[in-house]
Amino acid sequence: AETSTTCSFLLLFCTFSPILAQINPSTLKVAVCDPGQVPYASIDEDGKLVGFDVDTWTQVYFALQSRVQSMLQDPSENGTVTPEIMHLVGGGPPALIPMKSASILSSLQNGTIDIGMCGYFVTTDRLINFDFTSPSYFMSGLQAVVRKGAADPSIAFVLLKLISTVDQLAQLTVVVLLVFAMVFGHLIAAVENLKFGSQRDFRNNFFEGTQDGMWFSIVVMSTVGFGDIVPRTSGGRFLAIVWIFLSIVLMTILSAIITANFGNLVLVPKRPVEFISSPHDLAPFKVGTALQYAHDKLLQQSPNIAVVKFAQNTQPDVFRSLLNDSIEVAVDRYEAIQFYNTMEAEFQDQLLPVGPVFNHVGVSFGVRRGPNGTSPHPLLHLLSLASADVTRGQWDTAAATAALWFGDGSLVSSKDPT
Repeated sequence: AETSTTCSFLLLFCTFSPILAQINPSTLKVAVCDPGQVPYASIDEDGKLVGFDVDTWTQVYFALQSRVQSMLQDPSENGTVTPEIMHLVGGGPPALIPMKSASILSSLQNGTIDIGMCGYFVTTDRLINFDFTSPSYFMSGLQAVVRKGAADPSIAFVLLKLISTVDQLAQLTVVVLLVFAMVFGHLIAAVENLKFGSQRDFRNNFFEGTQDGMWFSIVVMSTVGFGDIVPRTSGGRFLAIVWIFLSIVLMTILSAIITANFGNLVLVPKRPVEFISSPHDLAPFKVGTALQYAHDKLLQQSPNIAVVKFAQNTQPDVFRSLLNDSIEVAVDRYEAIQFYNTMEAEFQDQLLPVGPVFNHVGVSFGVRRGPNGTSPHPLLHLLSLASADVTRGQWDTAAATAALWFGDGSLVSSKDPT
C-alpha cells in the first residue's frame, strides 16, 4: 500500500512540477534513526533503508513539493516561494542520513542538520532547543504489558519454575533433610539390630537395614505413619522421638519456602492483569523498560516503583525478560508493543497490554532553528502543512503507513495544523 502511494506521488510530480524538476535535488540535511531502531528505521534484504519514519518522510517530502508547486502557480493565493525555499525543497528528495538518536538531537540543537526523525516525542525540554512540526504525524504514549498467559500458568510451568527458582535455603533444607533421614534411619536400624537381630522390623544386613531405616525416617518425616516398621527398643524410640521433632522443624522451613515461591509464581502474575489501571498500580511489581523517557515518567508519577532500566532502545531484551519472567511488567511505547506483538515472530501474540495508555504525546519531525537559534527554520510552516496533508489532508496516507509498520493505523494524529 505504501509503495503504491509513493508511486502515485512520483507520477504526480513528473507531470505537475516541471519547475522543481529542473533544479537540483533538495539541499536539506535530514537525519533518521540508525538502522537498528526497528520499526522506525532498518535495512531490508536488498540493503535499502526502510521503516516507518523513512516512509513517512517520503510522503511528507512529496506533499511539501506539492505545496511549493501550488505557491509557484498562484503566489497571490498561496504565498511566495523564496530562492532559499526552492533550493531547500529542490527537485528530488534528499538522501537520508542514519544517525544515533542522541546524535540527531544534538545535531538539531547545533544546527548541523535541518530535520531529524526517530519517533521523537514532542516534549517541553526539547522545544527549548529546536522546533517540531505541528500537528504531530502520529500519537504515542506509554503502556504496561505482561506476558500473555501470566494470569493462568500451566501446572507444568508452575512446577518447572518452582524447581528452578527455589532459593539456596530451600536447597540446603532438602539436603539436610535427606542427610538426617539417612543418619537417623541407619542409627535406629543399628540400635534395633543390636538387640533383636533380624527377628524384628529392621533387617540385620547393613544395606537392607539402612533401607528399612530410611523408609522409617521418610514415613516419620511425612507424618504418614504406616506402622509397618517401628522401633522396639528404648534407644530406637528415643532416636525416633528426636527425629520426629527435628523433621517437623525442617519440613516447616521447607514448606514455608515452597509456599512463598509458589505464591510468587502463581499469584503475582495475576495481579498486573487484574489491577493495573494507572502507573501508580505498578508499584508492587518488578517493572522493566528500555526508554529513558518511560523510566523518568514512571518514577515521577510513583517514586516507589521498582524500575529495571535496560540499555536505551533494547526493547527486544526487555520483552525477552518479560517472557522468561525476569521482570513482571514491561513499559514501552504503545506502537512498539503493537509492532513486537503483531509483526515480530519471536514475540508474536505473546504480549498482553494491560491498563490504559498513559502520557499521551505527539510524535513529530524535529526541525532546527535559524542561525540565531530563535527564529524558525524557513521550511517549518510548510513542513507542518505537508505533514498535515499526509496525516489527514488530501493525501491521507499516514494511517496506511502506520498499519504497515505497527499493525495499527489508529495511531495517526487527527489534530488540525497550527
